[in-house]
Amino acid sequence: MERILGGLYISSIQPLLDKVDFKKNYNITHILSVLPGPIPNEDEYLKNYVHKQIEVEDDDLTNIIQFFPECNKFIDSVLFPQGFNAKEKKPQKHAGAVLIHCAQGCSRSVTIVCAYLMRTYGLDVEKALFAVKRKKADISPNDNFLEQLKLYEFLLNKDDFLNDKIYRQWLLMHNVKLDPTGSQLIQEKDFFKNDTGIQENGMGKFIELRCKRCRQRLASSNTFVPHDPPSSSSEDKQSLFIRKAPHSNRIISMEQGANFCSHYYVEPLRWMQEELLKGELEGKFKCLKCDAKVGGYCWQGSRCSCGRWMIPAIYLQSNKVDACEVKKDIIHSVRVNSNNDSIS
Repeated sequence: MERILGGLYISSIQPLLDKVDFKKNYNITHILSVLPGPIPNEDEYLKNYVHKQIEVEDDDLTNIIQFFPECNKFIDSVLFPQGFNAKEKKPQKHAGAVLIHCAQGCSRSVTIVCAYLMRTYGLDVEKALFAVKRKKADISPNDNFLEQLKLYEFLLNKDDFLNDKIYRQWLLMHNVKLDPTGSQLIQEKDFFKNDTGIQENGMGKFIELRCKRCRQRLASSNTFVPHDPPSSSSEDKQSLFIRKAPHSNRIISMEQGANFCSHYYVEPLRWMQEELLKGELEGKFKCLKCDAKVGGYCWQGSRCSCGRWMIPAIYLQSNKVDACEVKKDIIHSVRVNSNNDSIS
């Protein structure tokens, strides 16, 4: 059992098996268990401590990032019951003490503690891991959890990162490991996005994608999933389209990716729901008005003309749609009208 910082402690399950008196020895009043199943001596600990449990496995498939907000809130309730102020120059003293534990004290509990240090003290992943490792040398979060910590670092400034498009895209990609058809995740309530089309992108520029044939509105830039074209350096293999001889690794040709993108990758939209719920590995999207082919999807991923792989790939084809820029004053007018319920 190790004290990481102030009233923040971490351990394996062993101290609970040994019936350690955490209150007497460490002034700990709260316990956060990060493992499935009952904890040792559960009756005693549930009676004498405020206890919270996150039942997750230590494996390559577990989505642990979804529990970061509630774990942070639980730890805050102990260390900073009056609220944490990140703008204060003088470090705030911890008001209480909390124990975070898993089975071995090396992966799940470490991930939760690192996420808390990152959010509370503005640390990046490497510094958070170092802060824990200097007190507990045998830490080893699995690669899946490390990937999620890096994602969390990117999403830290988002007010509600669980509804952010970057997180939702990662969630789709992660879910393909569990279900190659993606159907398990997209059947969840409210997963499909309603594209209202009245929010600008923060730069005064707003794009609508419309069917080339009938001008039906299909998506807006609010729903675009960004993808950066791969670097043209030799180290980024996605920038090259390599053709090999049949049944051989011999390279026949090698071409640089295009300087334009042939696809608009988007979040799963409400009008796509019927097609995506078929449980197929891949399929096509037709315009909901004129039935023209406008895009498609592939849960195992597809490659844009720029060379970038997107997994999964839910897209509209640039040669099947028109990208129309909507001016900022029009967006404002639409927003006002929407607030007055004048838009159907």
